[in-house]
Amino acid sequence: MEILGMKEQMIKTLDTPLGNRISISADFEMPEKLNMEILMAIKLVELEMESQGINIEKLKGTNLIILASGEVKLKMSSIGNYIRFSVIDYSKLVNIRNESARIAVIIEELVHNFWNYSDEEKIKLIDIKILKRFDHKVELEDIFDKSTIEDSEKINYLVLTPENFDK
Repeated sequence: MEILGMKEQMIKTLDTPLGNRISISADFEMPEKLNMEILMAIKLVELEMESQGINIEKLKGTNLIILASGEVKLKMSSIGNYIRFSVIDYSKLVNIRNESARIAVIIEELVHNFWNYSDEEKIKLIDIKILKRFDHKVELEDIFDKSTIEDSEKINYLVLTPENFDK
């Protein structure tokens, strides 16, 4: 399967277990700052996976698609295709002034993809735990609206493993 409209990028990539599993593409020429924030998010997610004992080598690869156009077009290459991807709307991301919050958005999409959770509250708790590796002072309320999270789940230092979330 081909993702149409993507521009050739002159970006840095991570030659790490997780970095090698993520294909980054955009429908515009990505600025260096965005490239570095994406790489930081990938590295932070990888560190969390390693600390949880997740075997990154067994994970399926994914696509991280950054869009200025807000539209993804796919071209089938055979009768059936399977594709995994996360999509970021750059026109909205660029308006976030706080660098930690921008990185949190990228982390959130990677967590959705690799942890395979759809529950936004659980995802936000994982995001903050991961983001604390970048900014140890960051708190959930600095990045996310806590009004949607149950009081019982507002614990900052949960052991955020799949086993605990599946209870």
